[in-house]
Amino acid sequence: MTSVKMKITDSLLKQVPEEISRINDTELSGFYAQMGKTSDYEARKHTFYLYYRFGGRDGIQRRYSIGKSNVLTATDARKEAIRLKAKISLGEDVYISRKENRSAIKKSKLEPDVNQLSDEFMNIYVRPHRKRPDEVARMLSADIIPAIGSIKLNKLNRRLVISKALDPIVARGSKVQANKTLSLLKQMFDFGIQRGLLEHNPLTGTKRMVIGGKETARSRNLSLDEIKLVFLKLPTLGVSHQVITILKLLLFTACRVNEITSAKWQDIDFEKQEWTIPKENVKSKKGAEKEHKIPLNDSINSLLYEAKNAYAYLNSEFVFPSLTCTTVAPGTKPIDKRSVARAINRNIDNFGIEAFTPHDLRRTAATLLGKLSVDPIVIEKVLNHELVGVMAIYNQYKYMEKRAVALKKLAELINDRCQLVVL
Repeated sequence: MTSVKMKITDSLLKQVPEEISRINDTELSGFYAQMGKTSDYEARKHTFYLYYRFGGRDGIQRRYSIGKSNVLTATDARKEAIRLKAKISLGEDVYISRKENRSAIKKSKLEPDVNQLSDEFMNIYVRPHRKRPDEVARMLSADIIPAIGSIKLNKLNRRLVISKALDPIVARGSKVQANKTLSLLKQMFDFGIQRGLLEHNPLTGTKRMVIGGKETARSRNLSLDEIKLVFLKLPTLGVSHQVITILKLLLFTACRVNEITSAKWQDIDFEKQEWTIPKENVKSKKGAEKEHKIPLNDSINSLLYEAKNAYAYLNSEFVFPSLTCTTVAPGTKPIDKRSVARAINRNIDNFGIEAFTPHDLRRTAATLLGKLSVDPIVIEKVLNHELVGVMAIYNQYKYMEKRAVALKKLAELINDRCQLVVL
């Protein structure tokens, strides 16, 4: 096998005899083409190289692979060789530079990213220890993973996380959600430090004030006239029968939205006139959950029987089965609690009153109970709030009879003024 000196061109390389294995370029010192073996199935391939000595006459000899003929033309290879020689003349050992770059790229691919951190956070901490892990999973998948999931953990910084993950939430008007996401990210990054994935928390010291702003406790409650107006308008706005019934039950029971939307028929005992909210559906710290019982009355019974008759054809275990779920058959899952808030938000400008949320109906119920001169402790029990101080330890009485009387008075007041239930 022999080598020759000629100017390397694409036309020349197409007709190189088989016995020639190497062509040294006559115009560019150190630039050469190494010829491959001849094949019956494809054209003869070749690789472009640059030979150079780094460090003077007694320096290190290098053979730098520029590229193969299936990705580079002779002209492109020559241009790259000229560029490399310029770098070498300025004192850069391009062979070592490329080796270090490849090592850095390889290391970068092995570096954990936010996706990996979030997976460990969910599987090791959230699912075993959080009462409602699905809510955390939703926040991650909705706002965090799409924004910063592919970013390497060692590239995270405060400005990047805020601008990519938190500012977009604020921009869509969800300031409270932005603050919740800030808290979740802080927890996840702290978890990452404990797991050895992060050296520091990029959001340490970041206050809610500079993200979603200061949060003030809501005080909105609806008057009886507003209640009547809202429920007169809801059917005309295309809001579903399910959602309207859920909103009515929020008023008559003072429950939380999740407690109603997740209810099962097995939780309701019409003989004992009790509706039991299982402890897994009650808002409380994990490990401190207690079931909550709601005394039934004619108004609540009427709404429940109305729901039972409306969706009996689905034979669902849920009081309010999902009718539009695309992943499973109708009735297999309960209605999404977020659909209740969406129904209100979509139509908020059509009610002609101050904006409100479904949760404000729970506050409205408590306010009306206060106007009925119901004992504050009984109201707290209706709301399933824990008593504070010594009362929480020593007063374990459930006040079921007084709660039943209170909810009956509440139903009578609402129906007398608003006619929400036909008895």
